[in-house]
Amino acid sequence: MRNIIRNTYYYIFWAVPFLLISCIRDKVTPDYEGYPEQIGKIVVGQCSVSGCHNPVSSYACAGLDLSSWEALFKGSRANSSVIPYRADLSFLLFSINTFNDLGPKLYPTMPLNKKALSKDEVITIREWINKGAPNDKGEIKFADNINRKKL
Repeated sequence: MRNIIRNTYYYIFWAVPFLLISCIRDKVTPDYEGYPEQIGKIVVGQCSVSGCHNPVSSYACAGLDLSSWEALFKGSRANSSVIPYRADLSFLLFSINTFNDLGPKLYPTMPLNKKALSKDEVITIREWINKGAPNDKGEIKFADNINRKKL
């Protein structure tokens, strides 16, 4: 009987650490749907959420779906939301901007009924657009077709 108890303690002593080690979760890289990580944290985390600019509710938000980098460039019913290299013409920037020194502002400011983006977040998006608004692989939308004509 004493051997059985001792063996049980022995197995528990060695089994518990292995069980705990095997329970450690792998670090998962968040999927920002084609956005670079810094931009994805802002757009996917604050704009493409339930009730806002996601595939389910985008119809009520002028048709603008921000759930992925590809969807962003489909624009909305009213306009193109981002023009690569031209933050000064990109309505996405106007919609999130609440700072006079960063350019035009549109009302209501997005995200609607939530805390406005910080100045650093707005500047990050502005700089990203001015660099061509590349995806997470560095690709610039519309740059793959050199014969593409502007309207």
